[in-house]
Amino acid sequence: MKPVQINCPHCGAPLKVEATMQQATCEYCGMTTWLDHETEPTNDFDSEEAGYNFEKGRQRAQAEIAQQTYAQPRQTYTPVQSKKRHTFWWIMGWIFIFPIPATILIVRSKKMHWILKIVLVLAVWGLYLAIGMAGGKGN
Repeated sequence: MKPVQINCPHCGAPLKVEATMQQATCEYCGMTTWLDHETEPTNDFDSEEAGYNFEKGRQRAQAEIAQQTYAQPRQTYTPVQSKKRHTFWWIMGWIFIFPIPATILIVRSKKMHWILKIVLVLAVWGLYLAIGMAGGKGN
């Protein structure tokens, strides 16, 4: 029988096989390879042509994507504007309109000295009472 010359797909070593064999085992790495007798094994691989075909396919795909992008109506992105938080005014409202929560916040503060807490609570209540009394004199 006529021996067929092929290389091992795992390590690249030459395999010695007969034309009628259905499989071959590599002597170097031990990998078993099934043989296809319908096609002749060839080592003819034109890498330049394969690279050319790959690049043409890539360019064609990019052109198709560009056509699809322009054919569809563009969706515009409108960012959701967050509401500005007026923290300063919220604090002023809590202090002047609601002196009880302000007192609770001041008393619970752990970083303030107790004398400073008393002074701040008196100032908040005094300011609140002064604003209330000034509003009554306008009549």
